[in-house]
Amino acid sequence: MKKTVPVIVGALLVAGVVTVVVLDRAGWPGLAPRLAERSGFGLTVDPDTRVHLLWSPRLESAQLRVVGTGGEALADARDVKLAWHWRDIWDWRHGAPLRIRLVQAGSLAVNWQRDAQGRTPWPLQRDGVKHEPTPLPQIDHLILHNGTAHLDDAPLQLLADGRFDTDKEGRWKAEVKGKLRGQQLALNAEASGGMALLSSEQAGVPPVQLRLALTQGPQRLAFDGTAASLLDARALDGKLEV
Repeated sequence: MKKTVPVIVGALLVAGVVTVVVLDRAGWPGLAPRLAERSGFGLTVDPDTRVHLLWSPRLESAQLRVVGTGGEALADARDVKLAWHWRDIWDWRHGAPLRIRLVQAGSLAVNWQRDAQGRTPWPLQRDGVKHEPTPLPQIDHLILHNGTAHLDDAPLQLLADGRFDTDKEGRWKAEVKGKLRGQQLALNAEASGGMALLSSEQAGVPPVQLRLALTQGPQRLAFDGTAASLLDARALDGKLEV
C-alpha cells in the first residue's frame, strides 16, 4: 500500500499538468469572459474568446469593448488579438507604463481622453492610484485594418479625430484632423505596413517605409523615409522638409 501512494500522487500530478497544458492550448474556453468581468478594468469580451496564459501569452476575441470609470464607451474592437509578456504586467503593476507587445484588430473605434492633470477614464492605472496621471501606453506592434479615433488629450493639447485603414497588400493609411496647441492640425500618413505608436528600444520592431504630411497652423512638415514608431521622433530616419 505504501508503495502505491507515490505512484498515485505522481499520476495525479502528471494528469494535472497534462490537463493544464491541454486547456491552455485550447484557450481556456469560458475563462476570458469571466476574468474580464471580474477584473475591474471595464472589459467585456465575446463569449468564445480564447486566452493563452503559459506560452506566448495572448488573447484572441471576436469582440472586445472597454468602458471607462464613468461608464462611457472608450473602445470597441472586432477580430482582436493582444499579446503581452508577463514581465511587462509585473512592471506595470509596479509603476511602469503599460506595455503591450501586439495589438491587432480588424476594426477599432477608440475614444482617448486625458485631463489637464494627465488623468484618464481608461482603466490603465494599477490598483490604488486611480487619480494619478497616466503615462501613454507602449504598443510594440500595431495592426489596425480600419477604424476611427477621437483624441482629447489635454497634456498634449490635442483635440482631433482620425481615420485609418490597411489595404490587402498591408499598406497602412491614416488621416487626422483637429487642433494641436490651439492651431488647426491636419495629418496624412501612409506606411508600407502596420506601425507601432510608441515603442521601446528593446522592442526590436523593424522600421517600415513612411510618408507623412503634417500641417499645424501656418507651418507644414513633410517626411519621407522609414520609421519604427509613429509618435517618437527618435524612430524616424529619412528626409524631412519644413
